[in-house]
Amino acid sequence: MQNPQPLGARVLVLQYKAPEKIGSVLLAVSAQEAPLEGDVVAVGPDCKALKVGDVCAFTSYAGIPIPGERADGRVLLVIHEDEILVYEPAAS
Repeated sequence: MQNPQPLGARVLVLQYKAPEKIGSVLLAVSAQEAPLEGDVVAVGPDCKALKVGDVCAFTSYAGIPIPGERADGRVLLVIHEDEILVYEPAAS
């Protein structure tokens, strides 16, 4: 998908990339846990609190990944606004 737009009270979140090492120890891909934070890149028309540019945190089971490879290796998730636990508003 080139330019997906969420419907209803859903948001598109660009999930942060998992750390590849802790300190000087390199982690195997299977040992890397997916981060539970990301940047809001699009909001549906029924979203009340979130805006593009906000940073949000969500549970490990929240959202559905959008298929497709990204150049930066990050995952794009569709998450219902109710599944967002906390957010930090974008700097104005």
